[in-house]
Amino acid sequence: MTGLQPNGCRVAASPGGFPVRRGLCRAVLALLVLGSEAALAASGVQAAELPAVAAEDDLSAQVERLTAHIHGMEGKLKESAAARRTADQARMEAERRLAENLQEIARLNAQLGLLREAQAALEERLAHAQEQHNRSAERLVVAEEQRCRLSREGEAQARRGDGLDLRSDPDPLISGATLVIP
Repeated sequence: MTGLQPNGCRVAASPGGFPVRRGLCRAVLALLVLGSEAALAASGVQAAELPAVAAEDDLSAQVERLTAHIHGMEGKLKESAAARRTADQARMEAERRLAENLQEIARLNAQLGLLREAQAALEERLAHAQEQHNRSAERLVVAEEQRCRLSREGEAQARRGDGLDLRSDPDPLISGATLVIP
């Protein structure tokens, strides 16, 4: 039986279906055959990683202990791989949300730029409208002054005209007679 390791290499699997690294199998065999610390050092396995094996235990008990230890290590490796997958998924989700947020920020910045341009255009139109209003108000003041002046002049002329009527000679027509013009 073979199993697929995280790096894609195929390795022999234990009878329980769990993949076992070749180096670890060689280390166990070397330990069983040699039974020394030199075999552990040669295989790269630390003595603290393996359960304590008493010299007086028989060979089958040692194999069972080592197999149980290997299965425990395989369980830890599977848990670690699952945790890595979960962390990778969380990281990818966070990166996706970050990209979406960055796009939203860029969109909002573009809208803000358009709003600022629109505001500047409106402020310019308002300033122009205020100038026109001020000119119109000035013309209105001048027109009102002219109206008042003309009104005063008209009233003065009317008064002068009333004064002339009183001083003029009486009408040569006879009172009660009607003048008809053909």
